[in-house]
Amino acid sequence: MTQLAVVDSDSDNESNWSDHDFVLAAVTTSGPSLKYAAEALCADRTIALAAVEQDGLALQFCSDELRADYALALVAVQQSGSALQFVSGDLHKNQEIVLAAVRSDGSALLYAADELRADADIVVEAVERSSWALQCASRALRRDRDFLLKAVERRASAFKFVSPVMHKDRDFSLAAVARNCDCLPHVLDEFRNDCEVVMAAVRQDGTALRFASLAPRDDRDVVLEALKRDASAMQYASEELRSDREFVLEAIAIEKGHLVLRYISDDLKRDRQVVFNAVGEAGLAFAYACDELNQDKDLIRKSVRRNTDVIKSVNNSLLSTSDSLRDDPELSAVENDGHVSMQSGVGGRLDAA
Repeated sequence: MTQLAVVDSDSDNESNWSDHDFVLAAVTTSGPSLKYAAEALCADRTIALAAVEQDGLALQFCSDELRADYALALVAVQQSGSALQFVSGDLHKNQEIVLAAVRSDGSALLYAADELRADADIVVEAVERSSWALQCASRALRRDRDFLLKAVERRASAFKFVSPVMHKDRDFSLAAVARNCDCLPHVLDEFRNDCEVVMAAVRQDGTALRFASLAPRDDRDVVLEALKRDASAMQYASEELRSDREFVLEAIAIEKGHLVLRYISDDLKRDRQVVFNAVGEAGLAFAYACDELNQDKDLIRKSVRRNTDVIKSVNNSLLSTSDSLRDDPELSAVENDGHVSMQSGVGGRLDAA
């Protein structure tokens, strides 16, 4: 039985690296150990295939003839895209070989022939895996607006590598963000302060508001649009909007959840009508009311009539004291049966509850 080869040749007898079985066992464990093999074995297809299957970069130690072998090169670049730099002959011009390489490692585009770095389909495949690969595209593609939009749509971080001219182009930035909201962090500051550009982002993902500058965070329409997509976007609204009673009431009506109340100003968390409206949409919102309202039995009773989930957020102490809400037959029914046993009111005004 052939003993497993040790990668470090210093400790091995030179004759071992001329032994077919020894080298085959070695490269099966560590492809790059092929560099220690006798020249004749570097031209052995069985050994070379085993080496590149283990590590595509072992292709560099194969004979020139094997590095020009289509099938062997394809295995190598599929295992490691960077092996493209070691193919010989015209394989770096071969569309299938290059496509396989960039699908394994987008940055392998650097080693492709010039004509394939001008191939939009191949470059997009590369950019999807490595935004850096955009720098390897042909000059013509890097000036092609439609191509660049397609590239950033597939991988937003590639926006970092578009030309300075495109970076300064508002229409290009707007189009890019409209296709992929993740481009927003990469556009110029002046465009992150542009309400139309930010609106295009939050229409896809409300939390994109976190990348906006001051003006969009203070724009009612932009923030309300963000809340339609994700209520947690409220935390990124301006302090002025989070303290604006009229705006907050409108946001609560849109969100129909508990997160808006979580992120509004402390003053509004003390506002009975604001809290009442919020718990009407989502009972769990009661957990974010101020401590005083959290202890307000009258507000709790009226809120429960609108939304039985409120009981889940009631302070436990109110359900355990002698003068407790547990003694209230109406709330007791909620706790035991999960519904209000009387005819519940659903009006939106606290004073009518």
